[in-house]
Amino acid sequence: MAKRRITFIALLLVATFLRLPDAAPTITSFTASTGGSANFTGNSSKFLQVTNNSLNIGNSSFTISWWQKSIDIQNNFPRILQFGHGRPYSDQFAISEERDGNIYLWINGINISSMPNPSPENSGWNHIAITFDTSRNNIYSWFLNGVFVKSSSETTASFNTLGLDLLIGSGDYAGDGGFSGNLAGVQISQSVRWNTSSSFTPPTDFQNVGAGLAFSMYVNETDVVDKSGNNLVVVPIVTSYGELAADFNPPTPDPTPDPTPDPTPDPTPDPTPDPTPDP
Repeated sequence: MAKRRITFIALLLVATFLRLPDAAPTITSFTASTGGSANFTGNSSKFLQVTNNSLNIGNSSFTISWWQKSIDIQNNFPRILQFGHGRPYSDQFAISEERDGNIYLWINGINISSMPNPSPENSGWNHIAITFDTSRNNIYSWFLNGVFVKSSSETTASFNTLGLDLLIGSGDYAGDGGFSGNLAGVQISQSVRWNTSSSFTPPTDFQNVGAGLAFSMYVNETDVVDKSGNNLVVVPIVTSYGELAADFNPPTPDPTPDPTPDPTPDPTPDPTPDPTPDP
C-alpha cells in the first residue's frame, strides 16, 4: 500500500510541476450568421488549404476582402493569402502583412500596391478590402472598415491562378513566416463590389452570402467551408481543429441617424400695451 501511495504522490508532483501548455483558442461564443474565425500563431506550416479547380483571377476585375484581428507588427513577411505552395509562389499572387507595418498585394513578382496595417482598436477587428477595376484604367483601391483609403494603377501585372491551391494564414514557406492573429470572412469575387465614391458597411453574415462570390470562407464549430457557389473544399492543415477555430466578434456598425430638425417655434407676438389715457 505504501508503494502505491508513493507512486501516486510522485505522479501528482509531475503533473503539478510539468504543466501542459494552455489550450489554443477555441470557439466559446458562436453566432451562426457570422460564424467563427481561424486563429494563426505565426507557424508557417499551419494554414487553410483551399482546393482550387475553378478560380482564375488572371487579369480580370476582382475584389478580395477579409476581417482580421492581429498583432501590431507581424514577424517576417507572412502571407494572409497566397495561390500556390511555397517560395516559388510567394510573390505570384499573394497578399502579405509584413514586419515594416504594411499590407502588400503581389502579382507576378511585382509589389502592386500597399496600405498601412491598421491598429487593432475597439474590438480589435478590422475589415480590409482591395479591388481591381479594369474599367477604370486598371485601378487598385484599398478600403478599411468600409472607408476608401487609397488607389494606385499598374497595367502590366497578371497571373493565372487556376489549379493552384489557395492558402490562407501562410504561404507554406518558412522564410516568409506565418500570420499571427485571427482571420474571418475571407471573400473573393471576380468583380468590383465597392467603389471609391462612397463608404459601405462591411459584411458580417458569412452563413448566407448570396450570389456573385467566387470564394467565401465560413468557420463553423466543426470545420471551415466555402459558402460561395463554387463550393471549394477547405482543408485545415493543423494538428486538430480545436487549435484553429476561435471567436469572431466583429464590431456592430453604428448607423448614422438622419438629423432631427430643430422645431421652429411659433413667433411670440409682442404684447400691444393698452393706451395710456390722456389725463
